[in-house]
Amino acid sequence: MESEWHSSREPRGIGYEVAKTLAEHGANVVLVDLRQEEVEQAARSLRELGYEAVGVKCDVTVEQEVKQAINEAVSRWGRLDVVVNNAGLQHVANIEDFPTEKFEQLIRVMLIGPFWPSSMRFRYETAALRPHHQHGVDQRARQVCRQSGVQQREARVIGLTKVAALEGRHTALR
Repeated sequence: MESEWHSSREPRGIGYEVAKTLAEHGANVVLVDLRQEEVEQAARSLRELGYEAVGVKCDVTVEQEVKQAINEAVSRWGRLDVVVNNAGLQHVANIEDFPTEKFEQLIRVMLIGPFWPSSMRFRYETAALRPHHQHGVDQRARQVCRQSGVQQREARVIGLTKVAALEGRHTALR
């Protein structure tokens, strides 16, 4: 059986449906959310459908809480095969009115938060599999992931620059 760690701020939204689909295909799932009662209800509903699931209260912006949630998956099922980083939030404001604190929160939730479980996933690879994955396809996959991470960061900077230019198009600032 696969063990899957799943991060979502809406246990009944897209995140819940992704977890349910993975469970339908044999994965054991650990759902995480800021709200204890809601995440436990989501896990309970998956168990009622016959799937292995547990809900864990976790703030994805707190590294220790992320580690505890990952450790829950590993201690229950002995491994961690899949990480789905689905947490997110949105704040809409003109760039000049956008609070720095909110921007930093967005970065923590949607960039730093996904880093921790993704990096921890590699720590839980079994030692038996590692020799087979040091070169070739696995090494290439990691290189592509690193490149795509750089590309994603560049895309975010470009996107921010475009928003600033769009919002400043009617001013002397460009």
